[in-house]
Amino acid sequence: MYMEAPMSRLTRATALRIAAGITAVLSLIEIFVYQLPYLIRGQTAVDLDAAQTGGPPFFLIPIQFALHAIALVAAYGAWRGQRWGVVLLIVLSVLNIIPGLLGALFAPSPGTRIYAVVSVILDILIIVLCLWRERKSAGQVAHVS
Repeated sequence: MYMEAPMSRLTRATALRIAAGITAVLSLIEIFVYQLPYLIRGQTAVDLDAAQTGGPPFFLIPIQFALHAIALVAAYGAWRGQRWGVVLLIVLSVLNIIPGLLGALFAPSPGTRIYAVVSVILDILIIVLCLWRERKSAGQVAHVS
């Protein structure tokens, strides 16, 4: 008896919903745990901390906040299967890999480094899920003669 692997039964719609869900969770964590507290503290305090502990400079915080807010909109579009949402999700995931790699290498605390590594892995997974195509069964394969 032949059993298919679970990933071979994954539909495109389900893959997009998983990608959208991961994006929404990551974006909300980034916004509420990282960006909002920095924005509330203000530029002077954040830049002072960045000089002492090696954290991100303040000018990156509003940019990251905006990208994660846009990612929530992209997640909504991808959840609904909209092409613009999928494309935007791929672009934003690629853009999130860069600071994730920097965080994995240079973050001041081990917890932040671990989170950065996990977010890079999840961003790669999001890209794979957005590009997911359903496998054609033997009956659907076109024969070339």
